[in-house]
Amino acid sequence: MGAFAQSLKHRFSFFALLGLAGLVLTLSACQPGLAVPEIDKSPSEPAPAVTPTGVLAWRLAEGVPPALRARLTLPAGLPEAASPEQAALIFDLSQDQQPAVAWVYALTAAFPTVEDGYSLDQIRALWAGNQAAETGKNCLLLSPQTAAALTRWWGAPPSPAVEQRPAEQLLETAWQRRGCLAILPFEEISPRWKVLEVDNQSPLHGDFNPETYPLTLRFSWRGNDQLAPPLPEGNWRRDRMSIVLITGTTALTRGTAARMAEMGAAYPGEKIRSWFTQADLAHISNEVSFTSKCPAPDPFSPSLMFCSAPENMQLFEYLGVDVIEVTGNHVADYGMQPFLDTLKAYRERGWKYYAAGSNLEEARQPLRIEHNGNRIAFLGCNQAGPQEVWAGADRPGVAECNLDDLKNMLADLKARGYTTIVTIQYDESYRSKPTELQERFFQAVSAAGADIVSGSQAHYPQAFAFSEQGFIHYGPGNLFFDQMDYPVVGTRREFLVRYVVYDNRLAGIELLTAMLEDYAQPRPMTADERRSFLQEYFTASGW
Repeated sequence: MGAFAQSLKHRFSFFALLGLAGLVLTLSACQPGLAVPEIDKSPSEPAPAVTPTGVLAWRLAEGVPPALRARLTLPAGLPEAASPEQAALIFDLSQDQQPAVAWVYALTAAFPTVEDGYSLDQIRALWAGNQAAETGKNCLLLSPQTAAALTRWWGAPPSPAVEQRPAEQLLETAWQRRGCLAILPFEEISPRWKVLEVDNQSPLHGDFNPETYPLTLRFSWRGNDQLAPPLPEGNWRRDRMSIVLITGTTALTRGTAARMAEMGAAYPGEKIRSWFTQADLAHISNEVSFTSKCPAPDPFSPSLMFCSAPENMQLFEYLGVDVIEVTGNHVADYGMQPFLDTLKAYRERGWKYYAAGSNLEEARQPLRIEHNGNRIAFLGCNQAGPQEVWAGADRPGVAECNLDDLKNMLADLKARGYTTIVTIQYDESYRSKPTELQERFFQAVSAAGADIVSGSQAHYPQAFAFSEQGFIHYGPGNLFFDQMDYPVVGTRREFLVRYVVYDNRLAGIELLTAMLEDYAQPRPMTADERRSFLQEYFTASGW
Protein backbone atom coordinates (compact mmCIF):
# COMPACT_ATOMS: atom_id res chain seq x y z
CA MET A 1 0.00 0.00 0.00
CA GLY A 2 1.42 3.42 -0.99
CA ALA A 3 1.96 6.27 1.48
CA PHE A 4 -1.06 8.24 0.18
CA ALA A 5 -3.39 5.22 0.50
CA GLN A 6 -2.08 4.46 4.01
CA SER A 7 -2.74 8.07 5.10
CA LEU A 8 -6.28 7.99 3.69
CA LYS A 9 -7.01 4.79 5.57
CA HIS A 10 -5.91 6.30 8.91
CA ARG A 11 -8.03 9.42 8.33
CA PHE A 12 -11.09 7.33 7.54
CA SER A 13 -10.64 5.31 10.72
CA PHE A 14 -10.25 8.49 12.80
CA PHE A 15 -13.50 10.07 11.53
CA ALA A 16 -15.36 6.79 11.85
CA LEU A 17 -14.39 6.65 15.52
CA LEU A 18 -15.55 10.24 16.01
CA GLY A 19 -18.93 9.43 14.47
CA LEU A 20 -19.33 6.35 16.66
CA ALA A 21 -18.47 8.39 19.76
CA GLY A 22 -21.07 10.99 18.81
CA LEU A 23 -23.73 8.31 18.34
CA VAL A 24 -22.95 6.84 21.76
CA LEU A 25 -23.24 10.26 23.42
CA THR A 26 -26.53 10.94 21.69
CA LEU A 27 -28.03 7.62 22.75
CA SER A 28 -26.73 8.10 26.29
CA ALA A 29 -28.42 11.47 26.55
CA CYS A 30 -31.79 9.78 26.00
CA GLN A 31 -31.35 7.45 28.95
CA PRO A 32 -32.78 8.30 32.39
CA GLY A 33 -30.33 9.37 35.10
CA LEU A 34 -27.76 10.79 32.70
CA ALA A 35 -26.84 14.47 32.69
CA VAL A 36 -28.21 16.58 29.84
CA PRO A 37 -26.12 19.54 28.62
CA GLU A 38 -27.91 22.86 29.27
CA ILE A 39 -28.98 24.86 26.23
CA ASP A 40 -28.66 28.55 27.09
CA LYS A 41 -31.48 29.91 24.98
CA SER A 42 -33.85 32.75 25.93
CA PRO A 43 -37.14 33.33 24.05
CA SER A 44 -35.46 36.14 22.09
CA GLU A 45 -32.83 33.75 20.63
CA PRO A 46 -33.19 30.99 17.98
CA ALA A 47 -34.98 27.97 19.38
CA PRO A 48 -33.36 24.53 19.41
CA ALA A 49 -34.35 22.01 16.75
CA VAL A 50 -35.64 19.54 19.36
CA THR A 51 -36.21 19.40 23.10
CA PRO A 52 -33.61 17.82 25.38
CA THR A 53 -35.74 14.70 25.36
CA GLY A 54 -35.63 14.54 21.59
CA VAL A 55 -39.31 15.48 21.19
CA LEU A 56 -40.36 18.40 18.95
CA ALA A 57 -42.50 20.90 20.88
CA TRP A 58 -43.86 24.47 20.69
CA ARG A 59 -44.44 27.28 23.17
CA LEU A 60 -46.10 30.70 23.31
CA ALA A 61 -43.94 33.44 24.80
CA GLU A 62 -45.13 35.67 27.62
CA GLY A 63 -47.09 38.68 26.45
CA VAL A 64 -49.03 37.14 23.57
CA PRO A 65 -52.51 38.74 23.84
CA PRO A 66 -55.35 36.35 24.75
CA ALA A 67 -57.30 37.12 21.56
CA LEU A 68 -54.23 36.37 19.44
CA ARG A 69 -53.68 33.12 21.33
CA ALA A 70 -57.27 32.14 20.53
CA ARG A 71 -56.74 32.76 16.81
CA LEU A 72 -53.47 30.88 16.47
CA THR A 73 -53.25 27.61 14.61
CA LEU A 74 -50.91 25.48 16.71
CA PRO A 75 -48.40 23.00 15.23
CA ALA A 76 -50.31 19.81 14.48
CA GLY A 77 -49.42 16.76 16.48
CA LEU A 78 -46.82 18.48 18.65
CA PRO A 79 -46.96 18.99 22.43
CA GLU A 80 -46.55 22.27 24.28
CA ALA A 81 -43.09 22.68 25.80
CA ALA A 82 -42.78 23.20 29.54
CA SER A 83 -40.26 26.02 29.09
CA PRO A 84 -38.81 28.14 26.28
CA GLU A 85 -35.60 26.13 26.44
CA GLN A 86 -37.50 22.99 25.51
CA ALA A 87 -39.31 24.43 22.48
CA ALA A 88 -38.38 23.85 18.87
CA LEU A 89 -40.86 26.56 17.85
CA ILE A 90 -41.76 29.72 19.79
CA PHE A 91 -44.48 32.30 19.05
CA ASP A 92 -43.06 35.61 20.19
CA LEU A 93 -42.39 39.23 19.28
CA SER A 94 -40.90 39.42 15.82
CA GLN A 95 -37.39 40.82 15.59
CA ASP A 96 -36.89 40.94 11.83
CA GLN A 97 -38.81 41.30 8.57
CA GLN A 98 -40.17 37.76 8.49
CA PRO A 99 -43.94 37.30 8.08
CA ALA A 100 -45.66 38.44 11.26
CA VAL A 101 -49.06 39.31 12.73
CA ALA A 102 -49.56 43.04 13.35
CA TRP A 103 -51.33 43.53 16.69
CA VAL A 104 -52.57 47.04 17.42
CA TYR A 105 -52.66 48.42 20.97
CA ALA A 106 -54.64 51.51 21.99
CA LEU A 107 -53.61 54.26 24.39
CA THR A 108 -56.72 54.99 26.43
CA ALA A 109 -58.15 56.82 29.41
CA ALA A 110 -61.56 57.06 31.04
CA PHE A 111 -64.07 58.59 28.60
CA PRO A 112 -64.38 61.95 30.44
CA THR A 113 -60.78 62.86 29.63
CA VAL A 114 -60.00 66.24 28.08
CA GLU A 115 -56.61 65.41 26.55
CA ASP A 116 -56.77 63.96 23.04
CA GLY A 117 -53.35 62.39 22.57
CA TYR A 118 -49.67 62.07 23.38
CA SER A 119 -46.41 61.37 21.61
CA LEU A 120 -44.62 58.06 21.89
CA ASP A 121 -41.80 59.87 23.68
CA GLN A 122 -44.25 61.04 26.36
CA ILE A 123 -45.55 57.50 26.85
CA ARG A 124 -42.00 56.15 27.12
CA ALA A 125 -41.24 58.87 29.66
CA LEU A 126 -44.23 57.72 31.73
CA TRP A 127 -42.94 54.17 31.41
CA ALA A 128 -39.56 55.34 32.71
CA GLY A 129 -40.98 57.39 35.57
CA ASN A 130 -40.85 60.94 34.17
CA GLN A 131 -44.61 61.22 33.95
CA ALA A 132 -45.14 64.51 35.79
CA ALA A 133 -43.10 66.59 33.37
CA GLU A 134 -44.13 64.71 30.24
CA THR A 135 -47.83 63.86 30.48
CA GLY A 136 -49.18 65.20 33.73
CA LYS A 137 -50.48 61.68 34.44
CA ASN A 138 -49.38 59.66 37.43
CA CYS A 139 -49.92 56.06 36.36
CA LEU A 140 -49.99 53.73 33.37
CA LEU A 141 -52.35 50.76 33.69
CA LEU A 142 -51.63 47.46 31.93
CA SER A 143 -52.86 43.90 32.05
CA PRO A 144 -50.14 41.33 32.89
CA GLN A 145 -50.13 40.16 29.25
CA THR A 146 -49.65 43.68 27.90
CA ALA A 147 -47.03 44.44 30.56
CA ALA A 148 -45.08 41.33 29.53
CA ALA A 149 -45.19 42.28 25.84
CA LEU A 150 -44.12 45.89 26.45
CA THR A 151 -41.39 44.81 28.85
CA ARG A 152 -39.94 42.59 26.13
CA TRP A 153 -40.21 45.52 23.71
CA TRP A 154 -39.18 48.52 25.81
CA GLY A 155 -37.25 46.87 28.64
CA ALA A 156 -38.25 46.24 32.24
CA PRO A 157 -40.24 49.21 33.60
CA PRO A 158 -38.33 50.89 36.42
CA SER A 159 -41.21 53.21 37.23
CA PRO A 160 -43.73 52.48 40.01
CA ALA A 161 -46.20 54.44 37.87
CA VAL A 162 -46.55 51.33 35.68
CA GLU A 163 -49.27 49.30 37.41
CA GLN A 164 -50.61 45.89 36.47
CA ARG A 165 -54.26 44.94 36.88
CA PRO A 166 -56.33 42.02 35.54
CA ALA A 167 -57.74 43.03 32.16
CA GLU A 168 -61.30 43.03 33.47
CA GLN A 169 -60.37 45.59 36.18
CA LEU A 170 -58.61 48.16 33.99
CA LEU A 171 -61.69 50.18 33.00
CA GLU A 172 -63.07 50.49 36.51
CA THR A 173 -59.65 51.50 37.81
CA ALA A 174 -59.22 54.13 35.09
CA TRP A 175 -62.61 55.69 35.93
CA GLN A 176 -61.80 55.72 39.63
CA ARG A 177 -58.34 57.20 39.09
CA ARG A 178 -58.69 59.86 36.42
CA GLY A 179 -54.95 60.55 36.45
CA CYS A 180 -54.22 57.23 34.76
CA LEU A 181 -53.60 56.21 31.17
CA ALA A 182 -53.94 52.62 30.01
CA ILE A 183 -52.65 50.56 27.10
CA LEU A 184 -54.71 47.62 25.90
CA PRO A 185 -55.14 45.57 22.71
CA PHE A 186 -57.51 47.20 20.22
CA GLU A 187 -60.07 44.39 20.51
CA GLU A 188 -60.52 45.23 24.21
CA ILE A 189 -61.62 48.85 23.75
CA SER A 190 -65.21 49.81 24.53
CA PRO A 191 -67.25 53.04 24.52
CA ARG A 192 -66.39 53.87 28.15
CA TRP A 193 -62.77 54.24 27.12
CA LYS A 194 -61.49 57.33 25.34
CA VAL A 195 -59.01 56.20 22.69
CA LEU A 196 -56.15 58.71 22.55
CA GLU A 197 -53.94 59.52 19.60
CA VAL A 198 -50.28 58.49 19.64
CA ASP A 199 -48.11 60.66 17.42
CA ASN A 200 -51.34 61.98 15.86
CA GLN A 201 -52.59 58.52 14.92
CA SER A 202 -55.67 56.74 16.26
CA PRO A 203 -57.01 53.26 15.46
CA LEU A 204 -60.50 54.82 15.47
CA HIS A 205 -59.70 56.86 12.36
CA GLY A 206 -60.38 55.69 8.84
CA ASP A 207 -56.91 56.69 7.59
CA PHE A 208 -55.14 54.76 10.35
CA ASN A 209 -52.07 52.79 9.24
CA PRO A 210 -51.00 49.96 11.57
CA GLU A 211 -47.61 49.73 9.87
CA THR A 212 -46.55 53.24 10.96
CA TYR A 213 -48.42 53.36 14.28
CA PRO A 214 -46.06 53.40 17.31
CA LEU A 215 -48.13 50.92 19.34
CA THR A 216 -48.33 48.13 16.78
CA LEU A 217 -46.50 45.00 17.93
CA ARG A 218 -45.56 42.24 15.50
CA PHE A 219 -45.65 38.57 16.50
CA SER A 220 -44.31 35.55 14.59
CA TRP A 221 -43.19 31.95 14.89
CA ARG A 222 -39.44 31.49 15.37
CA GLY A 223 -37.33 28.37 15.29
CA ASN A 224 -37.96 25.43 12.99
CA ASP A 225 -39.66 27.11 10.03
CA GLN A 226 -40.83 23.78 8.64
CA LEU A 227 -43.04 23.31 11.72
CA ALA A 228 -44.58 26.81 11.69
CA PRO A 229 -48.32 26.85 10.90
CA PRO A 230 -49.97 29.72 8.95
CA LEU A 231 -50.37 33.02 10.78
CA PRO A 232 -53.79 34.53 11.56
CA GLU A 233 -54.78 38.06 10.51
CA GLY A 234 -54.20 41.00 12.81
CA ASN A 235 -56.70 42.67 15.13
CA TRP A 236 -57.32 45.83 13.05
CA ARG A 237 -58.77 45.87 9.56
CA ARG A 238 -60.36 48.85 7.89
CA ASP A 239 -62.82 46.62 6.06
CA ARG A 240 -64.36 45.60 9.40
CA MET A 241 -64.88 49.15 10.62
CA SER A 242 -67.80 51.52 10.07
CA ILE A 243 -67.50 55.17 11.13
CA VAL A 244 -70.87 56.82 11.76
CA LEU A 245 -71.08 60.61 12.21
CA ILE A 246 -74.15 61.85 14.12
CA THR A 247 -74.93 65.57 14.10
CA GLY A 248 -77.44 67.97 15.63
CA THR A 249 -80.00 70.41 14.28
CA THR A 250 -79.81 71.57 10.67
CA ALA A 251 -82.20 74.23 9.36
CA LEU A 252 -81.01 75.95 6.19
CA THR A 253 -83.25 78.94 6.66
CA ARG A 254 -83.29 82.54 7.89
CA GLY A 255 -79.75 83.87 8.56
CA THR A 256 -78.03 80.65 7.47
CA ALA A 257 -79.86 80.65 4.13
CA ALA A 258 -79.06 84.34 3.63
CA ARG A 259 -75.33 83.66 4.00
CA MET A 260 -75.61 80.70 1.63
CA ALA A 261 -77.30 82.90 -0.97
CA GLU A 262 -74.40 85.34 -0.72
CA MET A 263 -71.42 83.00 -0.23
CA GLY A 264 -72.58 79.83 -2.00
CA ALA A 265 -74.39 76.69 -0.92
CA ALA A 266 -71.19 74.97 0.27
CA TYR A 267 -70.22 77.83 2.58
CA PRO A 268 -71.58 76.39 5.86
CA GLY A 269 -69.62 73.15 5.48
CA GLU A 270 -66.27 74.39 4.24
CA LYS A 271 -64.39 74.24 7.56
CA ILE A 272 -65.71 70.87 8.76
CA ARG A 273 -66.10 69.01 5.46
CA SER A 274 -63.28 66.58 6.30
CA TRP A 275 -65.26 65.34 9.31
CA PHE A 276 -68.02 64.28 6.92
CA THR A 277 -65.83 62.82 4.20
CA GLN A 278 -63.88 60.74 6.75
CA ALA A 279 -67.11 59.09 7.90
CA ASP A 280 -68.54 56.01 6.23
CA LEU A 281 -72.08 57.03 7.16
CA ALA A 282 -72.56 60.79 7.59
CA HIS A 283 -75.87 61.80 9.22
CA ILE A 284 -77.80 65.06 8.99
CA SER A 285 -80.96 65.88 10.96
CA ASN A 286 -82.68 68.23 8.52
CA GLU A 287 -85.60 70.06 10.12
CA VAL A 288 -87.17 71.93 7.20
CA SER A 289 -88.50 71.03 3.76
CA PHE A 290 -87.16 72.32 0.45
CA THR A 291 -89.53 74.10 -1.91
CA SER A 292 -89.21 76.41 -4.91
CA LYS A 293 -91.94 78.55 -3.31
CA CYS A 294 -89.74 79.38 -0.34
CA PRO A 295 -89.45 83.17 0.09
CA ALA A 296 -86.07 84.87 -0.11
CA PRO A 297 -84.32 84.37 3.26
CA ASP A 298 -84.67 87.18 5.77
CA PRO A 299 -82.15 87.03 8.65
CA PHE A 300 -84.31 89.37 10.73
CA SER A 301 -87.65 87.65 10.21
CA PRO A 302 -89.53 87.00 13.48
CA SER A 303 -91.48 84.19 11.80
CA LEU A 304 -90.95 80.61 12.93
CA MET A 305 -92.38 79.22 9.69
CA PHE A 306 -89.34 77.69 8.00
CA CYS A 307 -88.45 76.39 4.53
CA SER A 308 -85.36 76.26 2.33
CA ALA A 309 -84.63 76.75 -1.37
CA PRO A 310 -83.98 73.51 -3.34
CA GLU A 311 -80.50 74.70 -4.39
CA ASN A 312 -79.45 74.59 -0.74
CA MET A 313 -79.42 70.80 -1.01
CA GLN A 314 -76.07 71.27 -2.75
CA LEU A 315 -74.59 71.59 0.74
CA PHE A 316 -75.49 67.97 1.49
CA GLU A 317 -73.94 66.90 -1.82
CA TYR A 318 -70.77 68.85 -1.02
CA LEU A 319 -70.48 67.18 2.39
CA GLY A 320 -71.21 63.69 1.08
CA VAL A 321 -74.19 63.12 3.35
CA ASP A 322 -75.38 59.50 3.45
CA VAL A 323 -78.28 59.44 5.94
CA ILE A 324 -80.94 62.09 6.59
CA GLU A 325 -83.05 62.05 9.72
CA VAL A 326 -86.54 63.53 9.27
CA THR A 327 -87.97 64.06 12.75
CA GLY A 328 -88.12 67.85 12.77
CA ASN A 329 -91.16 69.83 13.89
CA HIS A 330 -90.84 72.32 10.99
CA VAL A 331 -90.98 69.83 8.11
CA ALA A 332 -94.62 70.67 7.30
CA ASP A 333 -94.50 74.44 7.86
CA TYR A 334 -95.27 75.01 4.16
CA GLY A 335 -97.60 72.06 3.79
CA MET A 336 -97.35 68.35 3.14
CA GLN A 337 -96.61 68.61 -0.59
CA PRO A 338 -93.20 70.29 -0.09
CA PHE A 339 -92.52 67.65 2.57
CA LEU A 340 -93.29 64.80 0.13
CA ASP A 341 -91.32 66.55 -2.63
CA THR A 342 -88.35 66.76 -0.26
CA LEU A 343 -88.47 63.02 0.45
CA LYS A 344 -88.63 62.39 -3.30
CA ALA A 345 -85.58 64.63 -3.83
CA TYR A 346 -83.68 62.61 -1.23
CA ARG A 347 -84.53 59.37 -3.02
CA GLU A 348 -83.49 60.77 -6.39
CA ARG A 349 -80.08 61.71 -4.98
CA GLY A 350 -79.55 58.32 -3.39
CA TRP A 351 -79.76 59.65 0.16
CA LYS A 352 -81.22 57.29 2.73
CA TYR A 353 -83.72 58.79 5.14
CA TYR A 354 -85.72 57.54 8.11
CA ALA A 355 -88.46 58.50 10.61
CA ALA A 356 -90.75 59.92 7.90
CA GLY A 357 -92.89 58.73 5.06
CA SER A 358 -96.17 58.87 3.15
CA ASN A 359 -97.93 57.15 6.06
CA LEU A 360 -97.29 55.93 9.61
CA GLU A 361 -96.19 52.46 8.60
CA GLU A 362 -93.47 53.85 6.34
CA ALA A 363 -92.41 56.47 8.88
CA ARG A 364 -91.86 53.87 11.58
CA GLN A 365 -89.66 51.64 9.44
CA PRO A 366 -86.05 51.43 10.62
CA LEU A 367 -83.31 52.24 8.14
CA ARG A 368 -81.11 49.16 7.87
CA ILE A 369 -77.62 49.47 6.41
CA GLU A 370 -74.89 46.85 6.01
CA HIS A 371 -71.36 48.21 5.72
CA ASN A 372 -68.02 46.39 6.05
CA GLY A 373 -69.78 43.40 7.58
CA ASN A 374 -71.51 45.57 10.19
CA ARG A 375 -75.29 45.73 10.50
CA ILE A 376 -76.42 49.21 11.55
CA ALA A 377 -80.02 50.33 12.04
CA PHE A 378 -81.34 53.89 12.44
CA LEU A 379 -84.64 54.60 14.20
CA GLY A 380 -86.11 58.02 14.82
CA CYS A 381 -89.24 59.64 16.23
CA ASN A 382 -90.77 62.96 17.23
CA GLN A 383 -92.09 63.44 20.75
CA ALA A 384 -92.33 67.24 20.71
CA GLY A 385 -94.95 67.64 17.99
CA PRO A 386 -96.80 69.60 16.81
CA GLN A 387 -99.45 67.00 16.15
CA GLU A 388 -99.76 68.21 12.54
CA VAL A 389 -96.38 66.73 11.62
CA TRP A 390 -97.14 63.24 12.94
CA ALA A 391 -97.89 60.61 10.31
CA GLY A 392 -101.18 58.74 10.39
CA ALA A 393 -102.53 55.59 8.80
CA ASP A 394 -103.19 57.52 5.57
CA ARG A 395 -101.41 60.75 6.34
CA PRO A 396 -97.77 61.62 5.49
CA GLY A 397 -95.52 62.93 8.20
CA VAL A 398 -92.95 61.92 10.79
CA ALA A 399 -93.10 59.05 13.28
CA GLU A 400 -94.53 59.98 16.67
CA CYS A 401 -92.56 58.54 19.58
CA ASN A 402 -94.17 55.44 21.01
CA LEU A 403 -92.06 53.63 23.59
CA ASP A 404 -93.81 50.27 23.12
CA ASP A 405 -93.21 50.40 19.35
CA LEU A 406 -89.57 51.31 19.91
CA LYS A 407 -89.12 48.43 22.33
CA ASN A 408 -90.58 45.94 19.86
CA MET A 409 -88.49 47.20 16.95
CA LEU A 410 -85.30 47.28 19.01
CA ALA A 411 -85.87 43.73 20.23
CA ASP A 412 -86.29 42.55 16.65
CA LEU A 413 -83.23 44.45 15.39
CA LYS A 414 -81.02 43.22 18.21
CA ALA A 415 -82.14 39.64 17.55
CA ARG A 416 -81.02 40.15 13.94
CA GLY A 417 -77.60 41.37 15.03
CA TYR A 418 -77.91 45.11 14.40
CA THR A 419 -76.08 47.91 16.17
CA THR A 420 -78.95 50.32 16.83
CA ILE A 421 -79.01 54.13 16.74
CA VAL A 422 -82.15 55.94 17.95
CA THR A 423 -82.50 59.70 17.40
CA ILE A 424 -85.31 61.55 19.16
CA GLN A 425 -86.90 64.97 18.55
CA TYR A 426 -87.77 65.77 22.16
CA ASP A 427 -89.00 68.97 23.84
CA GLU A 428 -86.42 71.75 23.57
CA SER A 429 -84.51 72.80 26.67
CA TYR A 430 -81.84 75.49 26.68
CA ARG A 431 -79.72 73.92 29.37
CA SER A 432 -76.88 71.42 29.44
CA LYS A 433 -78.63 68.90 31.65
CA PRO A 434 -81.71 67.03 30.44
CA THR A 435 -85.05 67.49 32.13
CA GLU A 436 -86.22 64.69 34.39
CA LEU A 437 -88.79 63.55 31.82
CA GLN A 438 -86.26 63.61 28.98
CA GLU A 439 -83.74 61.65 31.02
CA ARG A 440 -86.35 59.05 31.95
CA PHE A 441 -87.50 58.61 28.34
CA PHE A 442 -84.01 58.36 26.86
CA GLN A 443 -82.96 55.90 29.56
CA ALA A 444 -86.01 53.74 28.78
CA VAL A 445 -85.11 53.68 25.07
CA SER A 446 -81.55 52.73 25.94
CA ALA A 447 -82.71 49.98 28.29
CA ALA A 448 -84.89 48.63 25.47
CA GLY A 449 -81.77 47.80 23.48
CA ALA A 450 -80.51 50.96 21.76
CA ASP A 451 -76.73 51.07 21.52
CA ILE A 452 -76.86 54.83 20.89
CA VAL A 453 -79.60 57.32 21.85
CA SER A 454 -79.19 60.89 20.61
CA GLY A 455 -81.45 63.92 21.04
CA SER A 456 -82.03 65.84 17.82
CA GLN A 457 -84.07 68.63 19.38
CA ALA A 458 -81.21 70.42 21.11
CA HIS A 459 -80.19 73.86 19.90
CA TYR A 460 -78.21 74.14 23.13
CA PRO A 461 -75.87 71.11 23.49
CA GLN A 462 -76.64 68.69 26.28
CA ALA A 463 -74.85 66.20 28.50
CA PHE A 464 -74.01 62.49 28.17
CA ALA A 465 -74.68 59.27 30.05
CA PHE A 466 -73.72 55.62 29.88
CA SER A 467 -76.34 52.99 30.54
CA GLU A 468 -75.90 49.26 30.94
CA GLN A 469 -76.84 48.88 27.28
CA GLY A 470 -75.05 51.77 25.61
CA PHE A 471 -74.39 55.50 25.23
CA ILE A 472 -76.83 58.41 25.57
CA HIS A 473 -76.26 61.91 24.24
CA TYR A 474 -79.15 64.12 25.27
CA GLY A 475 -78.36 66.57 22.48
CA PRO A 476 -75.41 67.49 20.22
CA GLY A 477 -76.66 71.06 19.73
CA ASN A 478 -76.98 72.93 16.42
CA LEU A 479 -75.05 72.02 13.30
CA PHE A 480 -76.25 74.46 10.62
CA PHE A 481 -78.60 77.03 12.15
CA ASP A 482 -78.26 80.76 12.70
CA GLN A 483 -78.49 80.95 16.53
CA MET A 484 -75.37 82.91 17.41
CA ASP A 485 -75.99 84.19 20.92
CA TYR A 486 -78.70 82.49 22.95
CA PRO A 487 -77.84 82.34 25.77
CA VAL A 488 -74.49 84.09 25.30
CA VAL A 489 -72.48 81.57 23.21
CA GLY A 490 -74.47 78.50 24.26
CA THR A 491 -76.12 77.82 20.90
CA ARG A 492 -72.88 78.47 19.00
CA ARG A 493 -71.12 75.49 20.57
CA GLU A 494 -71.63 72.17 18.82
CA PHE A 495 -70.90 68.49 19.20
CA LEU A 496 -70.53 66.19 16.22
CA VAL A 497 -70.08 62.62 17.42
CA ARG A 498 -68.10 59.95 15.64
CA TYR A 499 -69.27 56.43 16.53
CA VAL A 500 -67.05 53.51 15.51
CA VAL A 501 -68.64 50.11 14.92
CA TYR A 502 -66.15 47.25 14.59
CA ASP A 503 -67.00 43.57 14.12
CA ASN A 504 -70.68 44.45 14.59
CA ARG A 505 -70.37 46.12 17.97
CA LEU A 506 -70.05 49.72 19.14
CA ALA A 507 -66.34 49.90 19.91
CA GLY A 508 -65.52 53.58 20.36
CA ILE A 509 -66.84 57.14 20.55
CA GLU A 510 -65.05 60.34 19.59
CA LEU A 511 -66.40 63.80 20.40
CA LEU A 512 -65.77 66.44 17.73
CA THR A 513 -66.37 70.05 18.79
CA ALA A 514 -67.18 73.11 16.69
CA MET A 515 -68.03 76.80 17.12
CA LEU A 516 -70.58 78.52 14.89
CA GLU A 517 -69.40 81.66 13.09
CA ASP A 518 -71.17 84.16 10.82
CA TYR A 519 -74.65 82.72 11.48
CA ALA A 520 -73.91 79.81 9.18
CA GLN A 521 -70.41 78.31 9.33
CA PRO A 522 -69.15 76.05 12.14
CA ARG A 523 -65.40 75.72 12.55
CA PRO A 524 -63.33 73.31 14.68
CA MET A 525 -62.85 74.72 18.18
CA THR A 526 -59.49 76.02 19.29
CA ALA A 527 -57.62 73.94 21.88
CA ASP A 528 -58.69 76.28 24.71
CA GLU A 529 -62.31 76.37 23.55
CA ARG A 530 -62.43 72.59 23.32
CA ARG A 531 -60.84 72.07 26.74
CA SER A 532 -63.33 74.41 28.41
CA PHE A 533 -66.30 72.91 26.54
CA LEU A 534 -65.41 69.32 27.39
CA GLN A 535 -64.72 70.09 31.05
CA GLU A 536 -68.07 71.85 31.37
CA TYR A 537 -70.02 69.01 29.79
CA PHE A 538 -68.22 66.20 31.58
CA THR A 539 -69.14 67.98 34.81
CA ALA A 540 -72.74 68.41 33.65
CA SER A 541 -72.80 64.66 32.98
CA GLY A 542 -71.88 63.94 36.60
CA TRP A 543 -68.38 62.80 35.76
